[in-house]
Parts: sequence; C-alpha cells; structure tokens
Amino acid sequence: MCINPAAMPELEWEVKENGEYYGELHLDAAEITVSQGYMRTRLFNGLFPGPVIRMKPCGVYHLTYFNDLEDWPLGRPCDDNGNGECEPNHTGLHLHGLHLSPVQPADSQAVSIAPGESFEYIYTVPCDHVGGTHWYHTHHHGSSSVQTNGGTEGILVIEENMYVSEADIPDMIVNIPEVFINLLQLDPGKLAISKAVAQDALFETTILADTYLVNGCDRMDVTLVANEWTRFRMLHVGYSSNAVVNIPEPCEGQLLALDGVYLGTVPRSIGDGVLFFTLASRVDVAIRCPAGVNVPWAIRRVEDTTSTVIGNLVTVDDGNISPQEIPTWNPCRPGYLVDVWDVPESELVEVRNINARGFAINSQLFSGFENYIFEMNLGVVQEIRSIGTDIHPMHLHVSHVQLGDVSGEEPFVPSAPNWYQQGDWVDTWSFPGVAHLRFRPERFVGPYLLHCHIPVHADVGMVSVINVMDNGDGTGQSSLGNPNILNWGTCWLCDTEQSNLGVPYKNMQFNIPGAIDAIYYNEGGEGIGFHNIEDQFAYPSDFRRGEDANVPEGYEESTTAVSNVRGAVITDESYSIGSIKGTEWLRYNVHVLKEGSYNFMYNFLNFDDRISLRIYSEVSTCPDIGGDCESAGLLATVHNAEFSHYGTATTGVGDIYSTRQSVDLQVGEKAIVICLDSDTDTRFKSFSLELVDPTLAPTPVMPAPENDESNGTFTGNRAVRIEGLTTFVACGVVLTSIATLVL
Repeated sequence: MCINPAAMPELEWEVKENGEYYGELHLDAAEITVSQGYMRTRLFNGLFPGPVIRMKPCGVYHLTYFNDLEDWPLGRPCDDNGNGECEPNHTGLHLHGLHLSPVQPADSQAVSIAPGESFEYIYTVPCDHVGGTHWYHTHHHGSSSVQTNGGTEGILVIEENMYVSEADIPDMIVNIPEVFINLLQLDPGKLAISKAVAQDALFETTILADTYLVNGCDRMDVTLVANEWTRFRMLHVGYSSNAVVNIPEPCEGQLLALDGVYLGTVPRSIGDGVLFFTLASRVDVAIRCPAGVNVPWAIRRVEDTTSTVIGNLVTVDDGNISPQEIPTWNPCRPGYLVDVWDVPESELVEVRNINARGFAINSQLFSGFENYIFEMNLGVVQEIRSIGTDIHPMHLHVSHVQLGDVSGEEPFVPSAPNWYQQGDWVDTWSFPGVAHLRFRPERFVGPYLLHCHIPVHADVGMVSVINVMDNGDGTGQSSLGNPNILNWGTCWLCDTEQSNLGVPYKNMQFNIPGAIDAIYYNEGGEGIGFHNIEDQFAYPSDFRRGEDANVPEGYEESTTAVSNVRGAVITDESYSIGSIKGTEWLRYNVHVLKEGSYNFMYNFLNFDDRISLRIYSEVSTCPDIGGDCESAGLLATVHNAEFSHYGTATTGVGDIYSTRQSVDLQVGEKAIVICLDSDTDTRFKSFSLELVDPTLAPTPVMPAPENDESNGTFTGNRAVRIEGLTTFVACGVVLTSIATLVL
C-alpha cells in the first residue's frame, strides 16, 4: 500500500446548509503486505496511513468516528483505573497538536467507543488558529499502543490563516508545491508483546525485524522539479525512539515550522542537513535539488549507528525554473502563541516541576480524569521544568510549549546540536537534563493531558491530568464555544495590514456609492464580523442564524445563534442593531466603484445624542481611543451632537443623519469597520456612502427590503422567541412589528 506523497488521499467533508463540515472516519481490520512480510492490523478508512484531514480556521467540523470491529473478540478487560494494555478493540481519537477544547464532544480523551458503536466529535477551530502540519491517532487508554503503533494514524493540516499570523505570508510559501511524508516505526516484536498482554486476536504479522515504513511501503521515491523548492510536510510516528533524517547532498533544506507552528523567523538554514524528530514530531521543511539528482535519503533512530534508506530524491528537469531564495518572514503571533519568556518581571509565573523518570509522572500513575497533578488558571504563565524526557518524551494536549534557553556546554539535542532555538514552539519534547518550557493557557478550560508519548508507557499509566480553570469571570470555553478571536497577540498592526477579515454576508457584493443594512456585517462571528461585550444577549437570532453556538440556558435545542445578538422582524422585514455599548464594532466588506469624496449617511431609530462613531478602513479591530494606533486607517470620527439631520428615510423607518465630513476613497475592495464608541439607546438601521456633489445637498438612498433570504429577509414559516414574545412569519407576511438585533 504505497501512497504517492504528492497525491495522498484526503478525508471528504460535506458542507451543509449551516456552513459546518461533516465527515466520517471508520476503524476496521485490514491487511497490508510489504517486502518483509504480511500484517493484519487496524486502519482508518482502509488506508495506511490514514487519509489527510484538512481543516480551516473558524470552521466547525463534525467527525463521526465509527468502530467497525464488532466481529472481533473484546480482549482483556481494563481494570478500574484503566492502566495496562487492555480492550484492544475499544477506541478513541486525538487531534494531536491542535488548539481545541479537551471537553466532549471536542477533543476529549475520556471518550471510549466500543466495537459496533460510533461517536460524533465536534471540533470548533478558533479563528486565530495558525496554519500548520499536525496529525491524528487513536487515543483510548489501554489500547493506544496496539492501535497507533499498528498504523491508526494520519496527517492533519490546518490551512493557512489569513486572519492572523499568516496574513502577510510570502506568496512563495503559500504557493510552494508540497508532498506528505508519513514515517512509521514498525516494531513487530514489541507489538507482539502488546498483542499478548491485551489478548488481542486481531493483530498478527510475519514481519520480524524492526523497520520503517514511509507512506505505507518500504521505500518511497519523491520526484521534485529541479531547482524548485518543495515543501515536505513530514510526520514521524516512533514506537519508542526519536530519529534523525538526513537531507542528502547536493540537495539543500530550509526549515519552516516545527510541530505545526512556523518559526519566529522563516526560513532557518539547516547547515548540516539533519532533521530531528521526536516520536511524535512534525517538521515542515523546504527542500531543493539541482538537475540530474537521484540520491537515497535515510532515517536513523538516535540510539542506532546505521540508517534505513526510505527512498530516493529524484529530480526532473524544467528549463523554465530559475533558482529563487525563500524570502525572510517573521509571522506575528496570536494570543495563544505570544512570547511567554519576554514577560514583565511583575507578571506572575507559576513553576511546575515534572519528573518523568521511571514509568510514572511525579511518581504518580494515572488514576482518572478527575484526579489532577496540577490546577492552573487561564492567562497565567506556566513554566515547566522537566527531567527524564530523553527516555520518556512528553506531550501536552491543547497547548504548545515554548522553549527557553537551549544553550549550554552540552548540546540540547545531541543527535542534532543546532536544531532548536530559544522561542521555538513544540507540543512534544525530549531533552537530556532539565528542560525549561513555558506556556500560557488560553481560551479552553478543562482537563489538559500530559503524558509520555511512547504509547505503551501511556497505556500502563504514564499519564497526568492538568485542570485548567477560568478566573471566575466565565470567560473560559469548555466545548462548543464560538471561534472568536479573544486575543490578537502581536497580530494587530497599526499599519493596517490586516484587511478584509471574514467574507461579506452570504457573499453579497455591497457597492459604493450605495447603501448597506447595518445587520449585513461580515460573516465570521465574534472578533471577525463584529465585536460585542454583552454576554447576557446570547439569544438565538433567526436572521444571523448559524454563526455561533453560544446558546443560553433554555435554548439548548438551538445550536445556531449569533453570539450576543438577537433579532425580531419589523414592519418592513428588516432589522436594526440595538443595545449599543462602547467598544463594540461591526465590519463590512464593500466594493468602491468610483473614486472620489464620499459622505457617510446613517439611518437611525430612536436617535439620541450619545451616539459616537469612528469609521476605519482595513483594520483588524478598533484601536483604543488615544492609543498609538488610533489614527491608522481612520476615515471619519463623529462624536455625539456632530450629526446633521436630513429627514426621514425613504422607507419611512428611521431618520437620516450625516457626519458633516467627507472621505476620499479609491476604487476597489475595502473593509469598513464602524466603531461604536459610546453607550446609546439609538438603534442603527443602515448606512450609505454617497459621492459629494458641491452643488447639491446630500440625498441619501436607503436600501429597500426584498423578499429574498439572501438579502436578509425570509420566506416560509419561522418563529422567533424574543423576551417572551413570539414573532411569526408566514409566507413572507409579517404579523408583528418588533425591531432589533441587539449587539
């Protein structure tokens, strides 16, 4: 079963009407044959390795995992705490390296799927999740070794994130050709021991020697275009060993990312051509070879002196390719990846000692998901000082850790002395001596697992649980939270490079000159299309349904509500924004058709002179008033009584006001952000930008409603519950006249 590294099968997602993704993963018995012999094992969707899974930031993914092993004996039952190799045909799933909730139905390791059963995992990928190479594998306590080391694993890719750290990524990195290299250390002797202990009737093999399989076969040649960089997304799944891979001369390599996170400065030269892997590492490396190359490359376990050839690097000549260098790039960091070594001395740092010597963590065996080795709060920097990870490589779920000082008399990684630098982020580490690492828990509360990533060691109890709590303010997300950006980190730039976040509502094109209903803010949810500060208004909204899953008690039947926005139908089947509080904002992508000076015109209901607005172009969020970035991208500022009244709207709903200012706009796509700077009872219905004609008074044109769901109105029958009142829409006829989307 040799899988082409340039055409690895991918999991198919079905996108449903709610905009969420649905897919299936099946675990079943399968047989493979390589040159050394035959193996019957367990595989995902009949593939070895499993299909590549792709996800996007801001996406909600429903992955139903089917255990199709009902025809096989259950094997040895697990004891009360589950330690030991047992239940070889029960299973669970872990998305290794992703910043996800550890609570059901997300990436919970408490899920146990018996043969013949299934479980629907629901993963809400944060909008600030950086793009990178990760992996997925079975993770049922007691059967991880016999399953994962037997081939139940695959590569997972988070696509580039244009909201945050990859917004300024060089085109060359975005468009670089890529291949997938999945390296599995197969140790049939140790798997035979696991089979016997777990009383596993399924696994069997005639392969005798410890070996490496690459993309499911003994050797895999990789064909490259001469003189062109190719991105290798590489995964190493070691049974119990770290490894190194050598890039053969005359080829050269440039390091891009470790464990799914781009380096602080991309690329990094690999002068000695040695790539280091823990037994769960991912390495993204760009490799380039000249014309006429056909050279073997090999992998070596760090404790060995001989290497295993895994194939050849072969070039095909293309006379049109001239060598180019990868441009230097310093990605910004979203909140969960900001530097935690460069913090003020006044900031609290909690030190946690981890002793991984022996076969327990801090002399404690796993005793359940409610028994914690540590408890910690969101937002507090944690420093881990670990020993023994050269023998027991450690992996932390939910969060990466940042390396501290890697200098010293002894090489930090003896087999690859220049591999790591201070500030690198990893999720699995293996170092001699004492390793100093830090992380700051962000967003997600619940049980963070910390364990040895030699699966058989984890199965027998080398697992600890860290309980991460919020700060009593209810800000922590536990499962089906919305993907909003909570902390932009260093990704908010004053030079307005963060543009066009999200997409227009239902991909509608809003032309300028012209008008836009206020409720047609961009899709993408909290932190992307809008910002709201009132958690008590997390009610279902029939209008912006499907953008958030934060539903208050009493509305559990609905999982599609706009966070902190609620709506009701009014007489002309349109909506308005109400309950405005200072620091909230709305974003709109518009298309300017004609260059010139424009007046902003607004349609308000219940106007009061407390309303205050700032209008920006091409910013990620509203700058602080009086802050260093306040003037960057600023188009207009209107405070309180500076509005001029121009009469009643043409629809008869609301009054029209102007800002007394004009702004110059160029032709093209623009992202307009309206910053709501004060508390007000005014309701914001719509706005327009009209070309300035010095000979005429402004004549605003407000949008007339259309009986079309794509334009924000609805047909059919639908009920909306608002503070005890039900508004009913039947066949497009409105039976009440209540108004407001509350922000």
